[in-house]
Order: sequence, then structure tokens, then C-alpha cells
Amino acid sequence: MSFLLLLSGCASIVSKNFVESANREVSPALVQAQADEHIGKKVIWGGVIISIKNLQDTTVIEVFQTELSSSDRPTLNVPSGPGARFLIESPGYLDTMIYKKDMGITVGGVIKGIKKKKIGEMEYSYPVVKPIELFLYDFISTADDHYPPPFWGPPYWGPPYMTPAYWDPYWPYYNPYYWPYY
Repeated sequence: MSFLLLLSGCASIVSKNFVESANREVSPALVQAQADEHIGKKVIWGGVIISIKNLQDTTVIEVFQTELSSSDRPTLNVPSGPGARFLIESPGYLDTMIYKKDMGITVGGVIKGIKKKKIGEMEYSYPVVKPIELFLYDFISTADDHYPPPFWGPPYWGPPYMTPAYWDPYWPYYNPYYWPYY
């Protein structure tokens, strides 16, 4: 039973059928260099949203590529090779209150080609992906913030807010949450 839980913890968030048919070797930087060879291939990319724009019948999301975790969630790690930006052109309307700047995104989609846009004064070739599966993440809510600060536990030196009487409503009585420190 625990083995199944372990396996499910490492499973991709993208559907199994899509993962099996996606080409993991194709990166945005590779598509920039050889666009014609990769049009129509299925990919799984992720990163951080730079901007989102709703057009007449599509929504264009500009993404800065980051590494993906073992479950295909974007991390805040920049790829070790040449990183790149890419565009997600989703048909229809995506609400900019939900899909907003600095959120993590994973896309499972098909490469449509290259679109040239300017970044400042420089012209940049963006690989364009048509999404089949799209997943959104808020990096703040997925952070590991459940570990206590390092000042919990003896000795209690420092200002009053670092003493147990200040932050522990059960002090000096037993509290199972702080059990190792009593």
C-alpha cells in the first residue's frame, strides 16, 4: 500500500496518455534553433507567467521556461542549458484574474511554430504551443512553510518574542505540538 502511495506522489499531473506521447527531448531553445523540424510534436513545458493578453478569439500567455519537477510542476530553477521564453496560444478566453503574472504554469501541447516579437529593442523568436492540457500554480501556496522557525526550542535567548511565554498559549503547561522542547 505504501508503495502505491509513493508511486502516486511522483506521478505526473499531465495525463498518462499525453505523457507517453510527448517528446521530452524537445525544449523551447531547440525549437528556436530548428523550428521546422518540430512543428506538430507534443511537448510538456513549464515555467513562470510573464504576461497574459486576451485577443479577439485567443489568449496569449508569455512564459519564462523553468525546470519541471518529477511530477511536471514548474520549479523556480532556471534550466541548466539555454533557457528560453515561449508562448501558449489558447483558443478562447482565459481570465486574467486567474492566469496572472508570476504564477507557475505547465502546458502539455503541440508546437505550432515560431512567432517573432520584441523584448525591448531586440527581436525574439518565441516557440508557440497550442495547449491540450494546462495547469496553473501559485508558488506561495505550494511553499514548504510548515517547518517551525529555528528559534523554537531551548535555549530561549533574545528578545521577548522569542521566549515560550510570548508565543505559546499553553506555557508552562504541556502541549503535544511542542513536545520535544518540554
